[in-house]
Amino acid sequence: MLCRAVPEVLVEAAIVSHWTSGGEDEYFIFVYPDHAEYWTHFRKRYPYYKQVALRYGASAGSQYCPVFPTREKLIYWLSDVLNLSQGERNLLQLCEA
Repeated sequence: MLCRAVPEVLVEAAIVSHWTSGGEDEYFIFVYPDHAEYWTHFRKRYPYYKQVALRYGASAGSQYCPVFPTREKLIYWLSDVLNLSQGERNLLQLCEA
């Protein structure tokens, strides 16, 4: 799915990453092999990504992929930005369950 979203950048793997910072959970998508290049191209291709991210409670200051308070909000954000079909949304949620 992420390969199709930004076809000009090689994606070998994408992982939903999680850490806790200051007692708050944070979720984002780490893209291999070049995380920075992928998200730079993503932001150019989907300039409205940030407005949608803020609607789902993302941190305003993330440098690459927006950082979300829950995995569910991250998945909803990605689904909205990529305008996924209901079937694709269901599959993505299933993969993350």
